[in-house]
Amino acid sequence: MTAERPGPAGQSFLRPTGRLCGRLALAGLLVLAGCRAPAPRPTAFTPREEVPLAGLPSGRAGWPAQAWWQAFGDPQLDRLMDRAMAGSPTLAEAEARYRQAQTMVEQARAQLNPQVQAMLEGTHGYAHPHVPSPSVPAGALPGAAGQAANDELSGLGSRLLPSGWSNSFGGGALASWDLDAFGKLRASLAAAVGQARASEAERAAAATSLQYNLAASYYAWQANAAMLDIARRDRDLAAANLAIVEARVGAGVDDPTSLDDARSQLASASQQLARLEGQARLGEAQLAALVGVSVAELGPLTARPLPPSSGALPADASLALIARRPDLVANRWRIEAAARNVDAARAAFYPDIRLTALGAYLGTNPTDGGHAHLALFNFGPSISLPLLDGGRLTAQYEGRRAELEAAIAAYNASVVQAAQDVAQQVLTLGQLDREREAQGRMVAAARDRLARVEQRTRSGVADPRQSLREHMQLDQQLAGALDLEAQLLRTRLALIHALGGGYQADVPDVGAIARGAPTPSKDRTP
Repeated sequence: MTAERPGPAGQSFLRPTGRLCGRLALAGLLVLAGCRAPAPRPTAFTPREEVPLAGLPSGRAGWPAQAWWQAFGDPQLDRLMDRAMAGSPTLAEAEARYRQAQTMVEQARAQLNPQVQAMLEGTHGYAHPHVPSPSVPAGALPGAAGQAANDELSGLGSRLLPSGWSNSFGGGALASWDLDAFGKLRASLAAAVGQARASEAERAAAATSLQYNLAASYYAWQANAAMLDIARRDRDLAAANLAIVEARVGAGVDDPTSLDDARSQLASASQQLARLEGQARLGEAQLAALVGVSVAELGPLTARPLPPSSGALPADASLALIARRPDLVANRWRIEAAARNVDAARAAFYPDIRLTALGAYLGTNPTDGGHAHLALFNFGPSISLPLLDGGRLTAQYEGRRAELEAAIAAYNASVVQAAQDVAQQVLTLGQLDREREAQGRMVAAARDRLARVEQRTRSGVADPRQSLREHMQLDQQLAGALDLEAQLLRTRLALIHALGGGYQADVPDVGAIARGAPTPSKDRTP
C-alpha cells in the first residue's frame, strides 16, 4: 500500500512514513558499517616512557644550554658556528624536507573545506539530422482522409530537427562538502601534522649534529696546533742533538755510528712534524666543508689553548632525554602519525556523508532563429558505503597497524641507544679524568728530572745531550697530557650531543596509543 497524499496541481508528496523508511535505511547502514569496522586493540609493543639510566646522576636544570658552545668563550668558534648555521647545505636540505611536510599538512587540511567546481563552455556547430517521418498505415484511414494525414506527416522529422548552424552555450557549478562524520579526514590531518612535527625534530637533529661536528672539528684542529708546537720544539731539539754528536765525532770523542742514531732521531721528528702539518690542512678543509665554504673563504685560523674541561657531570645536567633528544622526539611524533593513520583506516569502514549542490544552464540559438534553454538546480546529502571491497579495507587497516608497531619498536630501540650513548660518555669522562690525574703526575716527574739535569749541566758534570733527552721526555709527557685533554674535551662535546645539544620540545603522549584507547585527533599546526 503506497503512502501518498495529493498535493496542489496534481503533485503528490510522500507521507512521513517515507521519511521514516529513509532514516531506518541510514541507521541500517551505520549498524552494518559498525559491524564491519575492527575494534581498537592494544599494540604488541609499549613505548618507553623512561630512559634506562639507572646509576647515573641526573638533574632537572638546563645543561646544556641551547647555545652551549658560547660557554667556551671562543669568539672564533662563535663566528664559525654562525656562518655554519646560516649557510650549511645539510641544514638547507633538512629545511626543505620540513617545508615539504608542511605542504602535506595544508593539503590534508584543505580536504575538510567545501569545494566548488565551475564550468563554462560555448560552441558553434552544424547539424544535419536524418529522422524518418511517420506515416499512417494503409487502411487505417479511408480514402482522402488517409492521404491528407500522410501529407501532413511528411517531413515532420526535418521540421522537428532542422539542419543548419547553431550556437550552443552552457555553464554550471558543482559544490560538495565532506562532513567527515566519522573523523577520517581529521585523522589524516593529524597524521600529516605528526609527520611535519617529526620533520621539524629532524631539522633540529641536523642542527645539533652540525653544531657538535663543527665544535669537535674545531677543537681537534686546536689540539693539533698545540701538538705542532711540541713537534717543532722536538725537531729543534733533535737538530741540536745532531749538531753536538757531529762535533763530538769530528773531535774523535764519540764513535761515528752515533751519527746514525742522531740522524734517525731528527728524521723521525721531522716526519712527525710533517704528519701534523698535513692533519692541520685536512682539519681546515673539514671545517670549511662544515661551514659550507671553500678553504680560502674560511680564512686563517688562530691557534688558542684548549678550554679547561672537567671530568665530572655538571650538577645542572638534565638526563630527561625523551624531551631533549630531537631524534627521540621525531620518533615519538612518528608514533603519533602512525596512530592517526590507523584511525583513518578504521574510519574508512564507515559511510562517507557529503552535502552536494549542482546548478547548470544550457542553451542553443540556431542561426535561422529560435531559442532553446534548460536550467536546473539540486541540493542534498549523499551517502556512500563500501559493502564489498574484497578485503582491501581490512588489509589497509592491518597494514597501518603494522606501521604503528614498527614505529613503536624503532622508538624503543632509539631510547635504549640514546641511554647507551649518554652512559658511555659519562663513564668515559670519569675514566679520562683519572688518566689525566695520573698523566699530570708523570709530567711533574719529568719536569723535576729536567730541572735536576739542567742543574748538573750548568755545573759541568752532565753531558749536554742528557739535558736534550730530558727535554724530549718532557715533551713526550706533555703530548700525552695534551692528548688526554683533547680526548676529555671531545668526550664532553659528545655528551652534549648525546643529551640533545640544548634542544627542548613538547612531545606527544603515546601511552594511550599502546593500550588501544581512543585518542582525540588534534590539529597541532607546526
